[in-house]
Amino acid sequence: MAMSQSRQYSSVGVIRIELKEGYWVHIGGVMRVDIDEESVDSVYVTVWASSSVPLHMGKMENAYITLCLTKVE
Repeated sequence: MAMSQSRQYSSVGVIRIELKEGYWVHIGGVMRVDIDEESVDSVYVTVWASSSVPLHMGKMENAYITLCLTKVE
């Protein structure tokens, strides 16, 4: 049982992202995190996901254009 769980999670990657005020990250077409205002210099986001899950990030002013032009497979 433990062996199959290890294989199941072996393709999971850990991605650490630093976001600053005015930036966003879009995770796999499921979730989008926007940083409108912050009380610290940076916000760090850690994502545990399959390597096939797309991550897109950028400035909030370009978010709609970036996501509309991104091809989801």
